[in-house]
Amino acid sequence: MRLYGVDFSGARNAGRKIWLSSAQIDGSYLRIDALHRAADLFGAVERAFVFPALVDYITATSGSVWGLDFPFSLAQTQMRYATWSTFAAQFAHDYPTPDHLYRDGKGHGRRLTDIHAKTPFDPTNLRIYRQTYYGIRDLLAPLALSGQARVVPMQTYIANQPALVEVCPASTLKRLNLYRPYKGSGAAPQTARAALLSALQERHVLWSETTEEAALRDAEGDALDALIAAYAAWNALPLLTAQPSEREALEGKVYC
Repeated sequence: MRLYGVDFSGARNAGRKIWLSSAQIDGSYLRIDALHRAADLFGAVERAFVFPALVDYITATSGSVWGLDFPFSLAQTQMRYATWSTFAAQFAHDYPTPDHLYRDGKGHGRRLTDIHAKTPFDPTNLRIYRQTYYGIRDLLAPLALSGQARVVPMQTYIANQPALVEVCPASTLKRLNLYRPYKGSGAAPQTARAALLSALQERHVLWSETTEEAALRDAEGDALDALIAAYAAWNALPLLTAQPSEREALEGKVYC
């Protein structure tokens, strides 16, 4: 089984913002064997090219588990359908642009899983509504509706298909009592990134010197977030077959 962590972006130049890590289980350790910026992996910067390339990449990784850092669904009060699959199928029609999603989301607030996982923002918050929009429209919907991947827990986990789980690096760090400022240039944020990497190593996560250098050098913290996303996917493995509550089947679940 291979594990992947993706720090996602809905920006126009998403290829520069998205980072992907890949890993494999080595006994009691998680061994990160690659860390790439999407632009380097796919040879594109514009989201119109990067998102289809990422869909194809995920499709080719049968039996894998992907930790994706964006909201997979909306608050129950904002949902118009009885099932998440119908919601995903109608998403692009109901929300022709990200701004439609943002306007419709006002007043609905957080999902139950956002409260439990202590995510920084609700799915339609000004800071992340574009991530929510493009993540659902251009990744989850094409993969789930074509049967090429399973969006867990809204869809039942199937071992020989890619499983997509929602993760939030900030939530993972809060659960581990490691949450601190680590994004930005300068000595202090880089020292914080180094401390977080050391803490992950103490939790049986291994990587190469090149991977560590990339995570330290990326001042925006996206490379480090991709590593944390893979770690969260690893932690999610025992939960993949759990029966979701009615709320989780509609709103999703943050695995941290």
